[in-house]
Amino acid sequence: MEILANVASRNWQDFWIGATLTKVYNDAGMVKIWIWEGLDKIVKYDDWAFNEPSNKGGCAAVKVSDGTWFADDCSTTKNYVCSIPVKLDVQCVQKR
Repeated sequence: MEILANVASRNWQDFWIGATLTKVYNDAGMVKIWIWEGLDKIVKYDDWAFNEPSNKGGCAAVKVSDGTWFADDCSTTKNYVCSIPVKLDVQCVQKR
């Protein structure tokens, strides 16, 4: 993963990825699901480390050493990685 190589060069041990554990209520009662913060979309891809997600916290982080995810206390200070959509405004000019 290009992101892991980039953050490893900065000596980061781990970083937040913006997934949070959220309580949702349905006909069966309360369930907990992981959602992407700010998008309110369910996390469909995950790469949890062995025995994760744990009950340690409600925010997901990535270990730089192996790229696996783990749950941690959201108040823990960590670096973070953001996703920014690319907006291409390309104009082609034909010279005559």
